[in-house]
Amino acid sequence: MRNWVLKHFKEDSIVMLDDDISACVCMVSLRCRKLSVVETLAMLENSAWSARGAEARLFGWHQRSDPRLLQRNDPFGVNHWVGGAVGVVRDAKGGVPKWDELLKCKCDIDATLQELLDNRLGLE
Repeated sequence: MRNWVLKHFKEDSIVMLDDDISACVCMVSLRCRKLSVVETLAMLENSAWSARGAEARLFGWHQRSDPRLLQRNDPFGVNHWVGGAVGVVRDAKGGVPKWDELLKCKCDIDATLQELLDNRLGLE
């Protein structure tokens, strides 16, 4: 399904949310709270701009709203898999990561690992 979305929508940035996501939660304030629609849209847009600046074609967010899992002094990760909420930024040539349609589960982790191998680790 992700390949279909990326083929049919030509925007520079696309965010695909799984159907079981009901809210985005802020974990960096004194209390965890659900973000408003305006705050969520700002988070999505800022994340896409940040990914573009870092030349990353995939981006995402922590999937569990447990503040114990957040490292407040190091909030960004560049070597983790994305899933559930997946952001894609087209590169300068319009390229995007691909999901392997032959995999039984079509897991996001496989696309993330392939993207890290091909475009983020500098291995050839």
